[in-house]
Amino acid sequence: FSASLDARRRAPAHALQQVPTEATKGVIVWRSVHGLVVAGPTATPQESRCDRSTDETTLATLRDVAERRLPELKQAKVVGSFAGLRPASQHRDYQIYSSLTDMWVTVAGIRSTGLSASPAIGEYVSELVSALLSGREPASVVHAAESCMRSVSEAVKAGDSCAPARQLGTSVQLDAVPSLRELAADLSKVGDGSVFLWGKRRTVTHPITAFGLEKLGRELEQADAHRV
Repeated sequence: FSASLDARRRAPAHALQQVPTEATKGVIVWRSVHGLVVAGPTATPQESRCDRSTDETTLATLRDVAERRLPELKQAKVVGSFAGLRPASQHRDYQIYSSLTDMWVTVAGIRSTGLSASPAIGEYVSELVSALLSGREPASVVHAAESCMRSVSEAVKAGDSCAPARQLGTSVQLDAVPSLRELAADLSKVGDGSVFLWGKRRTVTHPITAFGLEKLGRELEQADAHRV
């Protein structure tokens, strides 16, 4: 559960985060790329796999946290709130494994760090699938990133401090990402909740991103109307 506040003039210059505990990193207060102040998330265990409702009690709690971190937010207006479902299990780590007998790959328990780890997770899972299709045991798969990090670790232990730069110096060339103004204009023009990105139209599903692009799109339309 997270809440968005329209407080551009009082937005923090950097993320405000409490000292993490064993159980949680706590509520973070930060400024989105659209200038809104966001407070969240919470992490409440539940049994339902489809309940994404929000409630006034949690919203009040988030607002209280935001105001204590940044008193200037007391006059800010709450302009949105959203909740999503995050996968969890009884394990703290990712659960990624495959079975040659069942021809099955499990990818579960991917929490917050999955955002930055998703490219490597995708590559690793594709390698597991390739191994299954070729009849190889999953234990034979060593992900390229894991192999690279082993090489870096061994080289650093041997005193070669330049190894990380050489081993991790590869890059992937992607087409340029459109600016926020271009994405907002595209979203507003088409009107189906999608934007054109990397060769195809893609639906914007992230609540803060959708809210911000829609808001920016309206501002651009108003600016164009004034110019006319």
